[in-house]
Amino acid sequence: MHPDPDAFAAAIECPILRRLFAYWRDRAGGRAMPRRDEIDPLDFPFAIGRVTLVEVAAPGRYRFRLWSENNLHFTGVEMTGKWLDDYPEPENRAMLARSYDELCATARPQRRLRDLVIFGQRRSYEAVLMPLGQDGAVEMLLIGVTYCFDETSAPTIRSGITRAAGRVA
Repeated sequence: MHPDPDAFAAAIECPILRRLFAYWRDRAGGRAMPRRDEIDPLDFPFAIGRVTLVEVAAPGRYRFRLWSENNLHFTGVEMTGKWLDDYPEPENRAMLARSYDELCATARPQRRLRDLVIFGQRRSYEAVLMPLGQDGAVEMLLIGVTYCFDETSAPTIRSGITRAAGRVA
């Protein structure tokens, strides 16, 4: 569990991601994280198009069990059933690997605000990464992502990026 789960939840800008985190937190029940079998995507239809599930096959080895509709729409790449190694854009693949490695090492939820170029398109998004597992071992990652769909919502995330120590988280 995050050291201050209430502050973590309050920092999440997207209400759908905040609700997904509340679901994750409820399932954890005071433990560091819920087990994979305690999470059922049918419990969060409000977020299903925003959810990616990543299997931790071995340290540093990740397979996408479910690639969100948002990711598919904004990248044009279907990664369900594929390995992170198969992600076609090397810079973003490396960034994802670092995020997943950190999540596995800390076994604590992470929030990311990013403004980057994905396949030649500038994208701003907020992501909440939540570990699933037991006995301190992360077995699966539950990731909720919200992209800015237009320039009216992008400044909120971009200003959050600036606040995050002056760099992209």
